[in-house]
Amino acid sequence: MYDIETELSSKQYNSIDLMKLIMALVVVAIHTEPLVRCENIVVLNLYKAISDVAVPFSFIASGFLVFDKVIFLPKNEQERMISNYAKKF
Repeated sequence: MYDIETELSSKQYNSIDLMKLIMALVVVAIHTEPLVRCENIVVLNLYKAISDVAVPFSFIASGFLVFDKVIFLPKNEQERMISNYAKKF
């Protein structure tokens, strides 16, 4: 017998995990300012483009992963789990 809830709850999102790691490093770079003395305009523009996406990506990925876990839960359990994740985030 095929159980869709078990199948969906055991999914792995390797590409999202990889991007979360990369974006976490970018967020660290935002705070440490590693390119403060760089004068190469191409490098600076690329860094700015990537760093502008890091924090929004974190929120979007977290929201997607939380929604993926709670979609099949009862309404009251969904609210409890979402509020717990919001407090942690």
